Amino acid sequence: MRRCLTLLMLLAGACAEATEVPPLQCGWRTDRVAVRVGEPVRLTLTCAAAETESATVVPDWDQLQPDVVDLAPFEVVAGIRSEEVVTPVWRYTQFEYTLRLTGEEFFGLDVPLPSLEIAYSIAVGPRGGNVQMGRERTYVLPPLPMKILALVPGRANDIEDVTAHSFASIERRRGVASMAFMVGCGLLAAGTLYLLLFLGSVLRAMRTHRVKAPFRVADWRVVAGCRRALRRLASAAGKDGWTDERVGEALTMLRVLGAVAIGIPVRQQVAARDRCAGSGEWLLRRLSLRRPRIAISATITAAQLRAQVSRPFVSDQTLEDLAGALAACSGVRYGREVPEGAGMAEVGRAIQDALGASCALLVATLLPSRLHVLTGRHAARGAV
Repeated sequence: MRRCLTLLMLLAGACAEATEVPPLQCGWRTDRVAVRVGEPVRLTLTCAAAETESATVVPDWDQLQPDVVDLAPFEVVAGIRSEEVVTPVWRYTQFEYTLRLTGEEFFGLDVPLPSLEIAYSIAVGPRGGNVQMGRERTYVLPPLPMKILALVPGRANDIEDVTAHSFASIERRRGVASMAFMVGCGLLAAGTLYLLLFLGSVLRAMRTHRVKAPFRVADWRVVAGCRRALRRLASAAGKDGWTDERVGEALTMLRVLGAVAIGIPVRQQVAARDRCAGSGEWLLRRLSLRRPRIAISATITAAQLRAQVSRPFVSDQTLEDLAGALAACSGVRYGREVPEGAGMAEVGRAIQDALGASCALLVATLLPSRLHVLTGRHAARGAV
């Protein structure tokens, strides 16, 4: 028995010398030292019972239950017992009571909380094995001073009111902190996910902007280039006459102009610097050295031009002139029995008409699209 008591008489942190420590240590305090009659006051009782592998202190907690404990003249209104906290060598237990004092005879008096006796025994033996209970012992808590209608009790040696944090309040705060930590982690994860999605969209947008759209020459540039080429061919033919090669080149220009006039997309392809124009192609030379040459071609016939309903910004006369020039050049280029002189003369007249039509088409392609629509509406109203 003495050997077990010696094991229970060591303080935490003692290294060189052993200091005698009672196997049960208790302390209590109130949340205030001065109350009014009938005012609730909170009392916190904390006990530390020694606990080793060979011996355990077993207090009688039943006598401290809120409905059993006697603290007269104070009345116990309510109370709870918190969960035990276990650390090496000690097991902590805490009770919280709500007290009040009623009676007219206590005004202006010091009414201390009465002394409290706590019975306990020491159980000797391994846990789960044969345990031998020792004799019953008693731990006495001294009276706790309390003043009625005064700031400080007369026998108090500490005038500082410090709010006592109980085990239950600590556990509640720990639960709230854990919940707040989980919510914070969730918000952080959601924020990280949204940030990754935003960065992904930014990277996709950057990659999309890096991919350049295929370069296309504007319609008005195509029409202007075809008009210049036709004028050069007409000027050369005025000196040396029209040849089959010149008629073929003029036929390529007329097809491109006809496609632009009726809104059919013109085939455009980047050509190398040393590439020569193929059959039915026309190389548009760019003024800028950084821009490559563009091979332009179109497939259209005079019948398609005459069958096409004219657009609001292209007149029927323009389409007819282009269709006539295209038919004349096709007849000379691919016809079987056409008089050479008459055919070439007809080509010259048709090319002159096509140059006038190309001038009107150039003006039409330079105008904004809304102005085209307004011009078409005005022409329709005039026709009505």
